[in-house]
Amino acid sequence: FGHAVSMECPPYEMQYGTEGGVQSQTDVLIQLGGFFETFGFELPRNQSKERIDHISNELSFMSYMCFRMAYGIQNGHDERKVGVLLSGMKKFIRNHVGRWMPLFCIFAHRKAERGVYKDIIDILSAFIKNEVSLLDVDPVKVEEPEYRSLSYSMENDLIANAPAECEPR
Repeated sequence: FGHAVSMECPPYEMQYGTEGGVQSQTDVLIQLGGFFETFGFELPRNQSKERIDHISNELSFMSYMCFRMAYGIQNGHDERKVGVLLSGMKKFIRNHVGRWMPLFCIFAHRKAERGVYKDIIDILSAFIKNEVSLLDVDPVKVEEPEYRSLSYSMENDLIANAPAECEPR
């Protein structure tokens, strides 16, 4: 993870933090990988250079889950199997998409005051609100003051816990 991420509008879930700092951020990546593996979702090999927590990967997973549910319903698959997919989608929205993407939309909306990017953000925001409502999910959202303090405290924590050999001489 050697590249810098814009703090104005980061497209990575991990940048929105969780309590517990770096360990919890690692847990986010592990949870995402677990969702993807459990439901058979594979990221395109050699096509995506983004981390697993990038917004495009999480939205691709949502699309995949919607397709699998629609296919199962249309082809008369066992209701329990479709129910497992629905339950997985609810958990994914509650713990991931619904937690950080609303704040991402606010940040992105500020940067894209007009034009196609603003329109795309408006569509994404409406999509998230609709999914949360339709699936009756109550995500714990990251709010802006929390995001700002998490970003600041993680940076300070990393500096405070840096090995002695990293300190200037």
